[in-house]
Amino acid sequence: MKRSLFQQKDASIWIEIDVYQSEEGQIIVHGQDSGKVVQELKRRYDYEYFVVIKKEAVQDLMDKLAVKDVEALLDWFATHYSHHRAVSQIKKRLEELEVPYEFSTW
Repeated sequence: MKRSLFQQKDASIWIEIDVYQSEEGQIIVHGQDSGKVVQELKRRYDYEYFVVIKKEAVQDLMDKLAVKDVEALLDWFATHYSHHRAVSQIKKRLEELEVPYEFSTW
């Protein structure tokens, strides 16, 4: 189960943001930016970033959002965060709900 949150592709940048459940039961928001704009800002062609909600926190998040299962949770993300600022706004919402997560870049 994977949901696309946002995609943009033009001559200067390609942005892709998805949310899915890992085999270990974590919820992962994965983004990747690439292209000329990224090269200018980051001095490398692509930039990946991850928000990871550990398996132990997924049920807590579902309870707080009143969703019944993981598929409904992924749909909730897709409904509320289908734009280029999805990752920063998801992190903010998780903090407001006091749901622990890890953020990393590569």
